[in-house]
Amino acid sequence: MIKNRQTAATPPRQRSLALAALAIAAAACNGPEPSVPSPYQGVIELDRRVLAFELGGRIETIEVARGDRVTPGQRLASLDDALAAPTRAARVAELDLARAQLALVEAGARPQDLSALEAQVRALRATERTAQALLDRQRLLVADRAAPAATLDELEGRLRAATAQRQAAAHQLDSARAGARAPEIAAATARVTALEAALELEDRRQDKFALVAPTAGVVLDLLADPGEVAAPGTPILVLGDRDHPYVDVFVATDAVVQLAVGQAAEVLVDGIEAALSGRIEHIAAETEFTPRYVFSRDERQHLVVRVRVRLADPEHRIHPGLPAFARFEALPSLHLEPSAAAMDTSP
Repeated sequence: MIKNRQTAATPPRQRSLALAALAIAAAACNGPEPSVPSPYQGVIELDRRVLAFELGGRIETIEVARGDRVTPGQRLASLDDALAAPTRAARVAELDLARAQLALVEAGARPQDLSALEAQVRALRATERTAQALLDRQRLLVADRAAPAATLDELEGRLRAATAQRQAAAHQLDSARAGARAPEIAAATARVTALEAALELEDRRQDKFALVAPTAGVVLDLLADPGEVAAPGTPILVLGDRDHPYVDVFVATDAVVQLAVGQAAEVLVDGIEAALSGRIEHIAAETEFTPRYVFSRDERQHLVVRVRVRLADPEHRIHPGLPAFARFEALPSLHLEPSAAAMDTSP
């Protein structure tokens, strides 16, 4: 009752002063309206690749420096290949020998070899005829009782030996004329194929001694020095795509339904007056809580969806880490509350 009477008795002038004070305080807290056209905040980021050798060894050279632009396939660093070169030379020698053997097998006997075998067959045939003639004459002598019968056994043995030698030489001649058998050619060919594969594998292994750029980009950092021994997979340098930076912004779930991959967007970056053109590259499939650098308390209490906007910056005006603000045509142009951002910095 007493409070009611005191309140009712408050003079109109005092009430006006109190309202004015509250208005001034509110204006001071709210501050001027910001120029940021939307609350979809993010940070400029780059696609980064940490490059490493697939093989281990001593780093011989690093051929780039921080900030260098590189092109796809450009050599960036190399390992010492002093031990690999002799191994490859041995593989090449083995392959040359196998190819020569295959060529000999496929070519067959030379004409000179065939002529020699034919002459040998003729000589053995003549020897065989001579042995046959001696045996026939000796048989007549034995029949006339002019020679003992025991001499026939020796002559018959000579004839059989001459016949066997002539047949063996004839078989050799036929084989030389026919050339190598199919299994022999297949075996020689398989050996050549195996050694070719071994040499190709060695060449691929030696290619791994050079670290090349998989894509165009800028060297962001060097993580090793020449002379160091690097294990397979040890990071050597970091390559970034400065031409196509991106920004991940966070859109409330009730507004993300208005967005689609490929949709145009405008991005404001500190230090660049004109808005940059970009396109939505990806919309996350899952929701998450608003990140720490979105300062509004009201927005932080809601679930949001990560939306990636890809930009084109061939002149490298945008630096990673700069704050960025995205605006989408399909979404309303809202405004930040700097008073909330100034008063609320809790995570």
